[in-house]
Amino acid sequence: MKQKLELGASLLEEAEYCAQQARSQLSAVQKRVDELEIDKVRNEDARVASERRMQKQLDGIMGVIIENERASKKDYEEWKLAAK
Repeated sequence: MKQKLELGASLLEEAEYCAQQARSQLSAVQKRVDELEIDKVRNEDARVASERRMQKQLDGIMGVIIENERASKKDYEEWKLAAK
């Protein structure tokens, strides 16, 4: 009977040790998941900011193109009138 109790106590200690190891590993995994989620949010924010900068640059370029087209059309009309 004593041997069975000692064996049971030994198995219980082993189970407690394994549970502690599992908790430790779970904690490490959760910490890494949290870090990855933070990185994901930062990367998404950086992507959005980059897209906004590109859109702003594109809008500026399109504005210049439109202005140049209007100026060219005006110059052409003036040239055409002067040529008559």
